[in-house]
Amino acid sequence: MRKELTKSQERKKKSGLCIKKFCRGKACDRKGFKCHKCYRNDFKERDPASVAYSALKQNVKARNKPFNLTLDEFREFCRANDYLSKSGRMPDNLQVDRIRIDDPRGYHKDNIQALSQKLNGRKYHDYERFGQEAPEYFGEPESDLPF
Repeated sequence: MRKELTKSQERKKKSGLCIKKFCRGKACDRKGFKCHKCYRNDFKERDPASVAYSALKQNVKARNKPFNLTLDEFREFCRANDYLSKSGRMPDNLQVDRIRIDDPRGYHKDNIQALSQKLNGRKYHDYERFGQEAPEYFGEPESDLPF
């Protein structure tokens, strides 16, 4: 059920512009007369887990890694680790990480964990340095790291 458009939204709709306030993007009929950016932001607010899952899947596909994780399994992972509220670009924010790097299953529900960016970077560099003997990082406190 759609809400009624205001007068200014009607004017923007007739001129082919996005109906969102302060946006001057080109509107699309299929997206409720919103530009792609506004439509994506609205979708992100409604279902952030789906957007995060899609981004993860595209990133894994670009790196040619196997991805056997369903959206429901990812939602369960997000709830268990409070991933959506703690993910981001800061060093202490969480990332989805494969537990065993050389596992042929890749991103599978039994082979992922939530690690901070700091720990994930250290894990990668330890694996490069030590190979299979690299210490495993299962949410250990950072004080237990080898350096």
